[in-house]
Amino acid sequence: MSTASRSSEREPISFAAELSTIEDTAIVRLPQAASEQLPSRGQVAVQASLDLAPDWPEPDVPADLAAALADAPSTIQDVWQDITPMARWEWVRWVQATANPQTRQRRVEVSLSKMDGGKRRPCCFDLASCTDPELAKSGKLREPS
Repeated sequence: MSTASRSSEREPISFAAELSTIEDTAIVRLPQAASEQLPSRGQVAVQASLDLAPDWPEPDVPADLAAALADAPSTIQDVWQDITPMARWEWVRWVQATANPQTRQRRVEVSLSKMDGGKRRPCCFDLASCTDPELAKSGKLREPS
């Protein structure tokens, strides 16, 4: 029997685990149940595939936008609750994308007006920037450590 046919006879081992790092090396610790399915307790060569599941964190809504949403009619609050976390990030980023206090206040007002009109996202906004605050600074992906 060839090596290729022996390795293809094994069923894949599926599991969910967190990716972590030790200095510059990414590692995945196998859960006990997955580890027990391997042919030995020592070093084992494997082929692996990775499935990704999007998991947008909720944005920290700035105080001015949060207060405006809290005071808004229920129709606007319903839109805010119904949109995706990614869409909420876009509204937050759009409001925060200016240093001018008057422009920012106007953006809060426009956000509510647009949501009241059924808009679920701000228009004409650059979606290329990273929105996870653990990975980005000012919307730009941080350099890996």
